[in-house]
Amino acid sequence: MIEVWDFESTGLVEPKATQLGKCRLSKDLKLIKSSCISYYINPEKEISWGAMGVTGITNEMVADKPTIDEVLANKKSKVHPDTEYIVCHNMTYDQQFFPEGFVPEGVKFLCTLKLARKLIDKSLCGDHKNTTLYYFLGCYKKPFGKEFIEKSHDGLSDSMMTANVLVTMLDKANLTIEEAYQLTQPDITVCNFPKYRGLKWSEAINKDSPYVEWLLGNVDWQDEKEFLYVKDLFDNQ
Repeated sequence: MIEVWDFESTGLVEPKATQLGKCRLSKDLKLIKSSCISYYINPEKEISWGAMGVTGITNEMVADKPTIDEVLANKKSKVHPDTEYIVCHNMTYDQQFFPEGFVPEGVKFLCTLKLARKLIDKSLCGDHKNTTLYYFLGCYKKPFGKEFIEKSHDGLSDSMMTANVLVTMLDKANLTIEEAYQLTQPDITVCNFPKYRGLKWSEAINKDSPYVEWLLGNVDWQDEKEFLYVKDLFDNQ
């Protein structure tokens, strides 16, 4: 099962969630309409003017709403026990709103923004924004769950658009959800640090062993698998 989530927030600086929307897709990628939910959230901080202009959510609208901890404690907000994938458009942004331990171990995070960048040349659509892809891919012509799609930058509407974009990209590229997930995973054999970005780690070690040694001892690596891979290469050079 796949869950598609979207969070709206107070802005880009130390954001707090102001709304969540989510829906579930079955293994055959059909919408489970009973799963479609949306909650406004009291962020316990002021919403920026810019965020208000984008989402239409004001401080007054959420002043009496539950906090994110209270919302996520709701049974309907929990990650379904059969969930294998959580999907968001720009996972790096949305994932920060999941409290530690909220998502069960083993559930995979799939970012449709990363998937779109892999599958669709930006020159064809202009950008990889969720709404752009929704129209570029033709999802708007016959969307599933269209009754839940009211406007962009609404939690439920955005999660539904993401779901439509996901299913359409999988269909057009003839990919399974697992193949799409694997396609978005970083290649740990390739260096992503600026000095040797794009170079195989084995080549970077041969070319500049002291630099790689410094990275291993002084940098906080975001991908532990990559760190262990490079450390093993370095130790066995």
